[in-house]
Amino acid sequence: MTFSYKKPLALLICLCLLLTITAQAAFAAVSKLVPSGLTLGVRLSAGCLYVMSLSSVTTEDATVAPAEDAGLAVGDRITHIAGKPAGSIAGLQELLAENDGKPLSLRVVRGGHTLTLTLSPAKSVTDGLYKIGALLRDSMAGIGTMTFYDPENKIFGALGHGISDVKSDRLMPMDSGIAVTAEITGVRKGESGNPGELLGTLDDEKSGTIYANTDFGIYGYITDDALVPSGQALEVANPKQVTAGPVTILSCVDGFEVQPYQAEIVRVYPGSSGPRSFMLRITDTALIERTGGIVQGMSGSPVIQEGRLVGAVTHVMVGDPLRGYGLFASRMLETALDNHNAAAA
Repeated sequence: MTFSYKKPLALLICLCLLLTITAQAAFAAVSKLVPSGLTLGVRLSAGCLYVMSLSSVTTEDATVAPAEDAGLAVGDRITHIAGKPAGSIAGLQELLAENDGKPLSLRVVRGGHTLTLTLSPAKSVTDGLYKIGALLRDSMAGIGTMTFYDPENKIFGALGHGISDVKSDRLMPMDSGIAVTAEITGVRKGESGNPGELLGTLDDEKSGTIYANTDFGIYGYITDDALVPSGQALEVANPKQVTAGPVTILSCVDGFEVQPYQAEIVRVYPGSSGPRSFMLRITDTALIERTGGIVQGMSGSPVIQEGRLVGAVTHVMVGDPLRGYGLFASRMLETALDNHNAAAA
C-alpha cells in the first residue's frame, strides 16, 4: 500500500505562504514611524508582590530561609496575604509587624497555576524586624527615551529593552503602567568602568499608558499631545538594509530639547534574535563632551541611516562609553504590534 503526500504538502505550503503574507501585510500596514528621542519617565505597577530572589534571615538562634521553606520560588506572584490582596511592600511590612511572627497564608500564582502556601516570618537579629527571606517588587520607575510613534494607532515604543530589577536582572511583571514627560536637569558623565546616567524630574501628569514591558522595549498608547513627536514619519528599515557606516541618533540630554547627534554603526548582526542587533560608536564631539558617550536614560534613542529608522540605542559597553549596542526598529515594531493585538483581544 502506498501513500501520497502531495496534497497535505500542498496544504502545508499554502498555510506557510498565508502566514508569511499575513505577517508582511501587518508590517506593510505600519511601514512608517515618527522617530522621537524625547525623554520619558516610566512608572510600572506589578499589581502583586513579585518574588525577585530568595534569601536567608539571621535570627538569635539560627539562620533560616522562611520563603524557601514555605515553597516560594523566584518568579512567583504573591496576590493575597492572609486572605487579603497583597497590596504593597510597605503594607506587607506593616502586616509583619502587627502579626508578630505568626504564620501567614499566601496565595501565589506560578506559571498559570494558583497555589496556597504557609509562611512563618523570622525576626532578624540585625534590626529586630520580621522578614520573609525574599526580595520583592511591587513597582518600578525610571527614565528612558521614546524611540518612535505610530500616529495611526497612537502607539509608542521606547527603551529597546525591558525594565528589569537591577539586582536579579529579571523583567518586571506589569499590571499597569504610565509614561510621563521628563525634564533632563543634569548628566553624570560616563567613563570606562562606570556608566553614566541622565538626571531629571518627572511630570506628575499622565501622558501615556503602557501596555507591555518586554525584552525588546516598552510599548504604550499616547493620551496627551505633549508626548507626540513633531518630526516626519520615516520608513522602517529592513534588517538587510542596515549597514556599517554613519548614522544619526536623536536624544534629549538637556531640558526637553531633542537634538541630532552623529554616530556610526561599526558592526551588524543580521541573524541576532536578541536585543543586540548592531554595534555603534558615538562620534559627535558635542555629545561626548556633554555625556561622555552613551549613558543610562539614552536607551531608546532612535538611530537613523539614509533616511530610514533603523533601530534604537539599547546598551552601553561598560569599558568604553563611546560604544554600545542597538536593536533593529523592525523588531521593535513587530513586538509593538504583537502586544497591541494581544492587549486588544
